[in-house]
Amino acid sequence: MQSEKRKIAFLFIGVVVKKSASLVNDFFSNLILVNCERKKRATHNMKTNQLLLAALLAAFTISCSGKKDNTDNYDINGAGNKAPKEEKASTRVDLESKGVGPITSVDIPDTIDEELAKTGEGVFKQSCVICHKVEDKFIGPAVKGVVDRRSPEWIMNMILEPAKMLRDDPLAKDLFLEFNGSPMSDMGLTEEQARAVLEYFRTL
Repeated sequence: MQSEKRKIAFLFIGVVVKKSASLVNDFFSNLILVNCERKKRATHNMKTNQLLLAALLAAFTISCSGKKDNTDNYDINGAGNKAPKEEKASTRVDLESKGVGPITSVDIPDTIDEELAKTGEGVFKQSCVICHKVEDKFIGPAVKGVVDRRSPEWIMNMILEPAKMLRDDPLAKDLFLEFNGSPMSDMGLTEEQARAVLEYFRTL
């Protein structure tokens, strides 16, 4: 009788073990399938992200290619399109204006009068270097190259009548603003001295 019971017990244990093994096997199989599915999704998401990143980089490269449009001059504060930046008065070229003052015409020979230029250099060093340097901006603009930017009449009128020029000449007003409201001093030079200074400027 006990022998029969043992057989039944062993059979029952065998069935339970087999069933448990089957359940464990199914569990791990499902776990492996879940992990594989997750890896597939992760790989898919990675590829999608890579494609989006590539698209964004391409769009950024195109937008930064250096090609300008009307938005380059647009004021984000609401002022609309900004006007192009104006050239400074000190570097602006205006050979037409003669300014305002006693000089309406100056006869400029092709060759430089060396003696007159030397006299003008002396006048410049005595009366003008307090505000002007030859090559560098100082209290006033540099004088080198001024004959290439201004007419002879304008230069002499600025030397002789700076107050009148500042009041009535547009370019003189712009220079006044550019140099922080520093007006040019009237040194009381004669027309002959102003002409000598002009000749000196021609040598620079």
